[in-house]
Amino acid sequence: MTLNSNPPNRIPRSQRRWRGDLPSMLTDEAATLAALTSFIDATVECYIAHTSLPFDYSKGKSIPNPNFIMTKTDWDDRGDSTIHQLRKARNVTLLGRFSDNGLVRVNFTARNWEYVNRSELSVKAVSDLTSDLRSAARSRLTGSGMAALVGFFPILTYFAIGFADYFAAYILDPQFREQVSQRTDPAESNVFIYIPAEKIIPLTLFPWPVFIIASLGILSLRFFSGGLRTWPQQLNSTLLHYTLYNLRTTFIPKVTEGLGNKLLFAAIGAALIYITTGNVEVPW
Repeated sequence: MTLNSNPPNRIPRSQRRWRGDLPSMLTDEAATLAALTSFIDATVECYIAHTSLPFDYSKGKSIPNPNFIMTKTDWDDRGDSTIHQLRKARNVTLLGRFSDNGLVRVNFTARNWEYVNRSELSVKAVSDLTSDLRSAARSRLTGSGMAALVGFFPILTYFAIGFADYFAAYILDPQFREQVSQRTDPAESNVFIYIPAEKIIPLTLFPWPVFIIASLGILSLRFFSGGLRTWPQQLNSTLLHYTLYNLRTTFIPKVTEGLGNKLLFAAIGAALIYITTGNVEVPW
C-alpha cells in the first residue's frame, strides 16, 4: 500500500487542513449513532477503540483490562450492550481507512480529527460527520468552551463596560485626554469615568454565583455525556415534565404560601405610614 504524502490538488483550499475539531456540543444519542454509522459505512476498514472506567460501579467489580477494540464487522453486529459500553466509556477513538487509501483518526470524545493520509473520500467523510453532529446538537450552550464563558461572563462584562467607558471618555472628552497625558501615577487612574463603579458592581458581579452554578451545570452535563458526548439519558423529556409538575404542585405553593396576607399587611402598613408621616415606605 502506498501512502500519498502530498495533498491532492482537487481538495478545496478550505479543506486542506490535516487536523481539526468536530462540533463540541452535546448531541442526541440516536442522531449521534446514525452519524457514527454513516462514517463507519463509508470506510472499507474501521477500528473503534474505547476505554472504560477501571471500576464498574453497577456491579461493584474492577475491570482488569478497560481497553476494548471493535472492528467494522463488530459494529454492524452491535447490540444494546455495545451501545451501553460506548455510552459509559471515558474515550472513544476511530481509525478509518477508505477505498482511495485515505486514513483518518477521529477522537469522538474530544471531538477532533486528524488525517493520517488525506484523500478525497476521507475529506468527504469528515465533512459529513461534522455536518451530522452539528445537526444533532441538543443545545449550543453545551459546548466545551461555554462553561468557562458562562462562569466568567460577569467579570468579563465588568471589565468590558469599564474599558468602553474609559475609551469613550478618552475619545469624546478633550479635558480627560489632557488629564491622561499629564498623569504620571497609575494609581490615580479610575476605570469608570462617566459610569459610577458602585452602579456597575451590583449589575455584573453580584449575580456571579448564579453564573457559576450554570457553569457547573454545563460541566455536569458533559461529565455524564460519556464517550460519545451525547445528551445524558437521565435528562429526558419525562424527567423534565416530572420536575415541572413538582414545581407547580409542591414548590411554588409552598413558597407562595401566605404571600397574599403578607402583601395585604404591607399595604396596610404603608397606608398607615403615609397617613401619619406623609412618607411612603413598605415595612418589610
